[in-house]
Amino acid sequence: MRFDRLGEQQVIVRRRPSPLRKTRRPVSRLDAGFQQDVWPRRARAKKPAGPGLVRRLLQAAFGGIAPGNIEKPKKRPAPERVRETSPAPDLANADAFAENSAEGSSSLREWLSRLAGSAALAKTLAVSLAFLAAAAVALNWDAISRSLAPAAGVSPESLADPVSPLAQFSSAFSDADWGAEMFQSEYGEPLYSDMPFSLPETFYWVAHVVAPGETISAIAARHGISQGSLIALNGIREAWNLRSGSTIKIPNMNGLPHEVRAGDTLEGIALERGIPLNVLLDANDVRDDNLAIGQVLFIPGATMDAAEFSRAVTRAPARPFIRPVPGRITSGFGWREDPFNPGSGRMELHRAVDLSGRIGEPVRAAMAGTVLHRGANPVYGNFIVLQHGDLQTLYAHLSSFSVAMGESVRQGQEIGRVGNTGRTTAPHLHFAAFRGGEPVNPVDLWR
Repeated sequence: MRFDRLGEQQVIVRRRPSPLRKTRRPVSRLDAGFQQDVWPRRARAKKPAGPGLVRRLLQAAFGGIAPGNIEKPKKRPAPERVRETSPAPDLANADAFAENSAEGSSSLREWLSRLAGSAALAKTLAVSLAFLAAAAVALNWDAISRSLAPAAGVSPESLADPVSPLAQFSSAFSDADWGAEMFQSEYGEPLYSDMPFSLPETFYWVAHVVAPGETISAIAARHGISQGSLIALNGIREAWNLRSGSTIKIPNMNGLPHEVRAGDTLEGIALERGIPLNVLLDANDVRDDNLAIGQVLFIPGATMDAAEFSRAVTRAPARPFIRPVPGRITSGFGWREDPFNPGSGRMELHRAVDLSGRIGEPVRAAMAGTVLHRGANPVYGNFIVLQHGDLQTLYAHLSSFSVAMGESVRQGQEIGRVGNTGRTTAPHLHFAAFRGGEPVNPVDLWR
């Protein structure tokens, strides 16, 4: 612009554009009123808006398959708007029509793209909801099935164990009768018991002769009785050493014997063992309260102490040879001076060891075996010979015998008692061992 000053008045004169630089502009860019150029306005750039809250939640929930992740076509800038106050020429209408057509085509493509993204999102949502519904049904299937299944009638007989007393009574008993008759104990409180025996049954036993090779476990399984009941009723200490030909008692029910002590009563025994009093009375056929000290009662359903049972059935590693008496060695194996002629210098071979002991002290078998011979002579007095396979042991100068000829004995079992019979100088045990008929030093065997 150029500024002129005429008198006191300031005149602003706008410089007209040079006709040489003036380019031909479309009619639509001319102001119809003033016939001058209208400078087009620049479109203001808009800041792209970030994804909304719902779109961000969908994107986090479905791993990025949200409408915000679908690549959209870039939006074309809006066409410039021109004020027109007069009808535009045909050329202007043609340009405007072309621009409007292009804009409409772009809008249609953008709408179709959004529709495709919405369909994919709807499919993803439908699959996710179906999966969640199936998981909810699977997790709550028990409750659903119980609510759909009809309630079945429950009776006391259906809840009873097959071997319990409840299953052995007829269904003629009503619930009230059963609770009054069976579950009421003598102590005023209900008693629920699953003892594997019949209440009115009386205890008895039958004799059984042990066959060769039979074991406690096999006998118990054949008769349907626990091993503890067999062991306790027969007082067996070594179940693994059951001798063939021996007779044992087979009870008709599981339980343990109880020896009546001073001060015992039927009520006290039943309370101590945790069984109803009528069970104790029926099993032992007791008709009064008079108990004798030493009387043996059978306690149905009682079990053997675990430690005691383990000791009876577990075979401890036995030593191959033990001392028959605990006394000291008064005369060893080998050459010695004649004890009946001291100071004579006469030597003799002693093929045994002498063990000191008191008269009547028990003499025990050094090994398990069989009584091969039992007798007496002027030298050894009362003596016993045991056979242990290829080994034999001799026990002499005994005061008495505790076993019979041919009897099987176990290691440590009493076979006689220390004495002073035969040719001796004092009470002691003459103990000798022979292998293949040749004497061996017994001390070498029990070391």
